[in-house]
Amino acid sequence: INDYRDMNNKLRTKISLKEIEKQCIEKKGRKIIDKINKMKEVKEQLESTNGDLKRKEKEIYQKKDLIDLLENEILISTSFMNPNLIKISDIVEIASKNYLLFEYCNGGDLESFSMNYKKKSGTNFNEKTVQYILKQVLNGLSCLHRNKIIHHDIKPANILLKFKNKNDMFNILDSEIKISDFGLAKFKDQNTNNAISGTPLYMDPTLFGSDVSIEKEYVDIWSIGILTIYLLT
Repeated sequence: INDYRDMNNKLRTKISLKEIEKQCIEKKGRKIIDKINKMKEVKEQLESTNGDLKRKEKEIYQKKDLIDLLENEILISTSFMNPNLIKISDIVEIASKNYLLFEYCNGGDLESFSMNYKKKSGTNFNEKTVQYILKQVLNGLSCLHRNKIIHHDIKPANILLKFKNKNDMFNILDSEIKISDFGLAKFKDQNTNNAISGTPLYMDPTLFGSDVSIEKEYVDIWSIGILTIYLLT
């Protein structure tokens, strides 16, 4: 994974899956590319399955969707060396199943941490703490948006904390904030065929309109606004 350290600066304005795969190959990321190709083979097999097998249709589409999610997760998590984006440490195969191993974030997710914080302290985060969290979240999100990628599921449960001091895991000002879960990520201006994805509480209400076929960054900005309210209340 360390071979990707300079990849973020080399990515072009318009990024595509093929371009990322090409750069991965150039960086000798053969293990990751092999996993992606294997998943694509399975996906192609599923797509070629006889359409008359109605009882298998739902299962087939669920597997195809899962492969798409895994492709997104792998490609994005290995393409950017931003401190506020979670990174994959390794990909292992056990009993014909692929497992993604991510860097360890000892503070867990922001949703669980905030509930424990409020329970122990009896108060909400102060403005200084909220600013600290949002600054790092926005830094990671800005990296995605500069490369024409929309996260599509910004929420406390998808934001992880990595504390520098293991003996003081209550002081959030001494932690790194990392965005995770890129399974629902889309490319800007990608045609989504009016498919709606995300967590309803954090979704831009315009996504529920009649025309949501084109991806835009503002869906993430709306989620940041809801996240801000969550942290302050």
